[in-house]
Amino acid sequence: MIIFNKNNIVETKRDINILIVDDDELILRTISKILQASDKQYFIETAGTVKKLFDLAKKTYWDTILLDLSIPYDEGESSDPQNGLLALDVLKAEYNIATPIIAITGYNEVELSDIVLDKGAYYFLPKPLRPKSLSSIVKNATRFQMSGFDGLTGLLNRKTFEERLKSEFERAIRKNERGEHQLNSSLSEMPLSTLSLIYLDGDNFKEINDTYSHLVGDMVLKKISGSFIDESIYKPIDEEQSYKYIIRPYDLAARFGGDEFCLFLPETEHKSVLVVARRIREMLKTINIADIVGSEQVAHNLTSVSMSIGIATYPHPNNAASYLELINYADYAMYGSKEEKKGHIFGYNAKGMLINFDASPTI
Repeated sequence: MIIFNKNNIVETKRDINILIVDDDELILRTISKILQASDKQYFIETAGTVKKLFDLAKKTYWDTILLDLSIPYDEGESSDPQNGLLALDVLKAEYNIATPIIAITGYNEVELSDIVLDKGAYYFLPKPLRPKSLSSIVKNATRFQMSGFDGLTGLLNRKTFEERLKSEFERAIRKNERGEHQLNSSLSEMPLSTLSLIYLDGDNFKEINDTYSHLVGDMVLKKISGSFIDESIYKPIDEEQSYKYIIRPYDLAARFGGDEFCLFLPETEHKSVLVVARRIREMLKTINIADIVGSEQVAHNLTSVSMSIGIATYPHPNNAASYLELINYADYAMYGSKEEKKGHIFGYNAKGMLINFDASPTI
């Protein structure tokens, strides 16, 4: 849940999203009560099967996941510790989530502790659960996870963003290589995995800071970061999508420092990322500095926010060899916008030519 104050500026304090996975309703209620009593900032969701866990993991960002190993894969099926191990494998190896996962187990499954930790679990917690220990472990896990966020905006910081982009980029390369192998073997063609970035940098933030103060500049940055997930201004890319925000729940937004932002959109082709970039620019037009400082204090020649935008998409048109090269494509494109036409959306085509997509939308 995103909280706005009376000036419609996003507050950096946010809910801590906790997902509890167990097929025992009594245990789900007990853990939920223990955690809610320890921290009112927890937003808690529950799942009783591996299938439901995967569904929630794809749709929402979680700060901590508590996973009972012995759960059914789907409704009506029997519980099995192998399902929990499978869930760990998929979440860490395929979904590449960095969320701390606390594995919970019964007495007869303690021998799984070494296996679970080797698979990337944050902690191994045997039943019966002790309230104080549970609360402390979850608090430490969420503190560990949230250390990857920018203190001003609540978005990811650059280090955490790049770590996750690196994992996703490597996964996309593996998937695309498998697809090429299948195609060469005359089997059915797998769709290419596409990754897109949007790089934004402020054009007039120094002027805003000098005219109004750095505090006002920080408030503008908060408003921009909050608007990425403000459902009141969302418009879907096409009618079949039902997402409520400018970016989807599993997209990543980071503040790289100062007035620079970078957004990562997995499984998003060039045409779609261009739509999202234009949507962000429309959002920027709704930010009126007079709403922040008051109409009496506003300088009439400086009431709006401008940002130059660069986009990049792997593997087409930007066949980057690494995640850092993909960032560079978007970064250099943004500087092209800043030098040639501030506020416009730029990118590189497959021939390495810088293109103003507002003047020529095709690649």
